Amino acid sequence: LVVALISLLAWLIASQIVSSRSGALRTATPLPARTGQKNEPLGDGLLYSDGTTLHALSGKGLQIWSYAAGSGSSFSVGKGGVAAWQSKTLSLLTSDQGATLYSGTLEDTILDARMDTQYAAAQVGTEHDSVMLILEHGGRQVDRIELSNQTVLDFGFFYNGSLFWVMSMDTEGTVPMCSISTYKPGKMLAGTITDSQQVLYEVLFQSSKIRAVGTTHIKDFDYTSRELTSDRVLVYGWYLMDLDDEADNPLMAFVPVAQAESGQIQDVRMIQGQTDHPVRLPYPSSRVFARDDTIYAFTNQYVSMCRLDQTTPETYAMPIYVDDVVGITKNHQAIVSSGGVMYLVPLLR
Repeated sequence: LVVALISLLAWLIASQIVSSRSGALRTATPLPARTGQKNEPLGDGLLYSDGTTLHALSGKGLQIWSYAAGSGSSFSVGKGGVAAWQSKTLSLLTSDQGATLYSGTLEDTILDARMDTQYAAAQVGTEHDSVMLILEHGGRQVDRIELSNQTVLDFGFFYNGSLFWVMSMDTEGTVPMCSISTYKPGKMLAGTITDSQQVLYEVLFQSSKIRAVGTTHIKDFDYTSRELTSDRVLVYGWYLMDLDDEADNPLMAFVPVAQAESGQIQDVRMIQGQTDHPVRLPYPSSRVFARDDTIYAFTNQYVSMCRLDQTTPETYAMPIYVDDVVGITKNHQAIVSSGGVMYLVPLLR
């Protein structure tokens, strides 16, 4: 009897392992969100707008809170919560309950906003002549940064949310000049990195260095703005499609520019630090994402997964026909659309 029970237990465990790696993903959870509605991953679930109201969904697709943001409002999900804006009105909300920490009118039309753990930032004014307002979560303004004659490419916070950065491009001269400026909110400009050799489009603030991604090179800088020239990585002809921005030393997925433009991606460079690992995908993919140490490449019917230490991707059939992939949640669920409906599909790791 004991031998029989042990044999049965071993068979059940083996069956579970085989089932989990049988070549298909099994579950697709339908969501109330619809194709065309703006949405972003929010923790294990997602946040979407129906045009007037924000709705936060859990990792099981259940609504956990909603917020009436107004018609045509925009929003962004940050480490400190959710920033929502409409015209000159800014609202700062908690991620878990949607509680309003601040709602008020700013000095000019809001172009973009971010909310981090200690502060929030709102870009107001016009695209090429804007002002960055730094606010505490309760709405008190602690800084006002003039960005005259500059086109803001991106901005955010680092060092546990206590420092602020802006990546911008000055197009007034004969040669466009990209710069990354860092600030201590309420005090001073901390430093500036400039690059006239390429257009920068992504910046990562790591514990030991700043990593800037451009059209020609990945460049590393120390926190005195000195480039670590020996760490340069040539990426000319390649485009950074995704990275895991939750990690200190994130995995980055680069694809050929021509393949990215055509939506037929078969070659991926997995770059993490100085590791540069090329991968050939079994099917032309439309979207590629990077999470932890793994890339996920999607077609309408399959997802190919490859870890940084693997030479060949593993491919699995999707449980539904996929029209598009929006993103991947914190617990590795793909947010996909199919037939006008949004779904959560748990991915293998």
